Amino acid sequence: MTKKRLTAENEEVRRESLFYSALFAYFAVYNFSHRKEREVRKDSLNGLVFDYNAVKIRSLMQ
Repeated sequence: MTKKRLTAENEEVRRESLFYSALFAYFAVYNFSHRKEREVRKDSLNGLVFDYNAVKIRSLMQ
């Protein structure tokens, strides 16, 4: 194998790795935010409306 071919293969592997890393990060963030939305809905069904995102902001401001 020539050095050019190895470099091209390495670049392809690097791109694939970046793609799958980005895909994993997207799903991790989506699932986390979606889970929070479900928690808010569940609590609102119990008569308690609680915004989990606002808690972080308030605790950082104190």
